[in-house]
Amino acid sequence: VVDDGSSPSMEEVFDKAHIPGDVRRSKGIRIIRHEDTLGLMIAKKTGGDNAKGDIIVFLDCHVSPAPNWYKEVRDLIVQNPKRMVVPAITDLDITTWEEAEHSNTNTKTYLTWGADFDWFDDADPYVPVMSGGLLALSAYWWKATGGYDSEMRGWGGENLDQS
Repeated sequence: VVDDGSSPSMEEVFDKAHIPGDVRRSKGIRIIRHEDTLGLMIAKKTGGDNAKGDIIVFLDCHVSPAPNWYKEVRDLIVQNPKRMVVPAITDLDITTWEEAEHSNTNTKTYLTWGADFDWFDDADPYVPVMSGGLLALSAYWWKATGGYDSEMRGWGGENLDQS
């Protein structure tokens, strides 16, 4: 977990939720703290650069993974360590945190001429521009590509950086 200068700190939030340091360590949870807020891109770069596992996964705070979500993601990355996986994005009911009854499923984005991005879906397995809110890749590929650009500061830049 990267704490990007939040107040209260993530450590305090975990402690208040009765998840002390020893319990976090036993579950493999580490908190890396920026003393000052550096922004989403730098927080994600810090997380990727400090990841310990073979697969790096980015999930924004609005993502609620389904049970066993990681299995297909892991299998796809193991098949090809240079593959980046973008899970399907569905709509969540903000009061129940469950998938909305008539949820749209979004998997792919594209750039418009105005340098914005929009969603589409098709049967092709390739994604022209990835969602920045959730994606997975091998630690090998993160290191080989240099991860996210350390100079990128704008929100949404991660959509382009690894695409």
